[in-house]
Amino acid sequence: MTQIQIDKSLYYYRVGGFTSKYMPHLFNDMVNGYRIQKEVIDEYYLDTQQKEYDGISIMLLNTFKTCLYNLFNSKFDKSEIENLIERYTSNEELIECLYNEGSIKYFLVEYLNAIRNKDIDYLYELGKAMYKKRGLKWLL
Repeated sequence: MTQIQIDKSLYYYRVGGFTSKYMPHLFNDMVNGYRIQKEVIDEYYLDTQQKEYDGISIMLLNTFKTCLYNLFNSKFDKSEIENLIERYTSNEELIECLYNEGSIKYFLVEYLNAIRNKDIDYLYELGKAMYKKRGLKWLL
């Protein structure tokens, strides 16, 4: 069997610039991307499996931060945003990433614990702070 390795990212969600807007499918797309990458790792990268898992877990948790920011580009009110954060933090792939060696080393324990404990207030404020920070940069 011939192995094919793709060394380039084929698609990025871009946050910032003049085209930033709420992307309703961002969370589901990132989780599906994680699942696909995990399947490829399990089939073709057994010799570097942990390293590869580290990479996709960090990517998913970083992209989750983008999802939090993304919610503030929507027309949702606070209650709707909190409900989505609650749903997101119940996702089994996101939870799985919390226990990854690379993720534990890479992220602040407060961030990982907020997801683990479904600390909606912490995650809401994190998304809001990123939104405000990017808004100030855009104005400048």
